[in-house]
Amino acid sequence: IAAIEPAGARARFVPADVRRQHDVDAMFDALFGAFGRIDILVSNAGITRREVIFETPLEGWHEVLDTHLTGFFLCSRAAMFRMREQRSTRIIGNSSVTAFRGAIRGFVHYTAAPFNITVNAIAPGAIETEMLHAAHGAQGIREIAREIPLGLGSAQDVAASVVFLASDESKHITGATIDVNGGFYFR
Repeated sequence: IAAIEPAGARARFVPADVRRQHDVDAMFDALFGAFGRIDILVSNAGITRREVIFETPLEGWHEVLDTHLTGFFLCSRAAMFRMREQRSTRIIGNSSVTAFRGAIRGFVHYTAAPFNITVNAIAPGAIETEMLHAAHGAQGIREIAREIPLGLGSAQDVAASVVFLASDESKHITGATIDVNGGFYFR
């Protein structure tokens, strides 16, 4: 605030624990009340704990993930309730270069596992499942399928990627995400 107000802008400091919905709602109510609008949200709350996986208590794991992920969700949702009528706003989330890097000892909350343990992810697109049918219905699924160059995927398509990542053929792959989506990417 000391640097912002002398430059001719208005500022307000509102302390909040971004892991708690009540705090986040109160913070956005105060900010919206003071300024009447929210143009930009930069979600920058982050903490870390230097712990290897064997020493990480569940509470510590939740503290880090709730600050980073739940905090981003709660702040984004609170901001969007107020931003949606403005039509020209920005939400920016900060991540870390370690999201794209392999193991860094002592930062289990941020990176993949050491000890020659590979950690990968599979990101399925629209896969023909009961969940997809329940969420979109037959007409919705037909509309989705038209957008996918290779059509809807099957559980077997996802399983094949799982088998590959579990095999020795992938022993030198870690920290990767395999898109199993038939060429469907959000624009």
